[in-house]
Amino acid sequence: MELKIIKNEKNEVLGRSEITAEVNQETIPSREEVTTNLAAQLSVSKDKIIVHKIANDFGKSTKTISAKIYDTIENMNKVERNYMLKRNESKAAPKEEEKAVDEVKTENNEIAQQAVEEKSEETKEEKKKDGEN
Repeated sequence: MELKIIKNEKNEVLGRSEITAEVNQETIPSREEVTTNLAAQLSVSKDKIIVHKIANDFGKSTKTISAKIYDTIENMNKVERNYMLKRNESKAAPKEEEKAVDEVKTENNEIAQQAVEEKSEETKEEKKKDGEN
């Protein structure tokens, strides 16, 4: 993906750079691809980049990208809305959360299985006692 930066304006008040870029390809790039490419071109951390919009003009292969690069993560958290921060989160973090959830589910299933086995043993013992009486 070849990303061409059209405009790079510094906003001193909000502590960020406002970027407008274009990419010429048939498919719409993901936010992750755009973030990685911008970070490489501008030598900044991916954590400080927020991709606001990837616009596609009808009938054209050119996509227009609007992004903001913050000086600090603290500024980004103060200025950006929560939904935009969530939208730009890395996909790796949810995978780690999913693993943790899966581990908890597995533990719960094991505990439930043990409880079922213990209950069935108790039931068998009660039936033996009833049969003896």
